[in-house]
Amino acid sequence: MDVLLFSVESIKCGGCTKTIETTLNRILGVINVEIDIEENNIKVTHNGTVKKKTISKKLNVLGYPEAGTLEGLSQKIAFTKSFVSCAIGKLNS
Repeated sequence: MDVLLFSVESIKCGGCTKTIETTLNRILGVINVEIDIEENNIKVTHNGTVKKKTISKKLNVLGYPEAGTLEGLSQKIAFTKSFVSCAIGKLNS
């Protein structure tokens, strides 16, 4: 088993974590997803076939980009996506 670590932006609540966990667990090879809301950290355990870039892209699409990777309008769009993602996570809980 291998582990990928991510420091991301915008994790606000359990709804956010639910959306992230559900999405990342759908990726073939992902075994476990652990999220630390206070630190905005995500730990992804996988079988060795998952690439960091794959996870990073999924997180970006959801609105949780890696810390420091976006600025300006791109960052505002990501934050908006994270609010929607958060709401969806809350509804699906």
